[in-house]
Amino acid sequence: MKFEFEECRRLVLAAVLAELEVGKSNFVPDPVAGQFGADSRPSISGIGLDIAPWHRRFYLALRDDDEKWDKSLRYEIGDWKLYPLNGLVNPPAIAASAAAIDYIGDAYESVAGDQLRNVAHMIFLSAAEALLDEAVHQRFQQYGIDAPYIVEDFPPHRCFEYVVTDEDGSIALNYCELVIANRITNRLRGQMSLP
Repeated sequence: MKFEFEECRRLVLAAVLAELEVGKSNFVPDPVAGQFGADSRPSISGIGLDIAPWHRRFYLALRDDDEKWDKSLRYEIGDWKLYPLNGLVNPPAIAASAAAIDYIGDAYESVAGDQLRNVAHMIFLSAAEALLDEAVHQRFQQYGIDAPYIVEDFPPHRCFEYVVTDEDGSIALNYCELVIANRITNRLRGQMSLP
């Protein structure tokens, strides 16, 4: 199987949007039932995607404000209160998530040796691109969550973060930050003349 970046990004985006819709009762008050009072609604400060191609793992999580300020939890997606967002475990119960993890797992398993790390890296990048998609931003806006849409500029604030990491640490960073940095770099290359 040949890994296709855009296909992976498309499938991950569809899964993220489906997971947010299914799990919204965990973080958005029901206007009829009023599940959350004004003081008890979780204040969402981030979204994380826990992907491990080698385990066929795909879990979406949301981070609350307390976890953002706790340095030991800030990027530890698996330790967030809203992980996994839907409380669903393997196999993924949401069809879009199952399709994404099947693609990711098949792509990873179709290579060997040094190519495993290369494919995993591209999977993490495509997942980061999916999280940073305008459709995710729009969904959060519908839910009343101030998640910025970042195209090719510095984030307007650090109140909300998008997070995709490699648990093996081949590259020990937040892949969403890498995508944002590359977008900024590409924009600036066309605008700046350096000596």
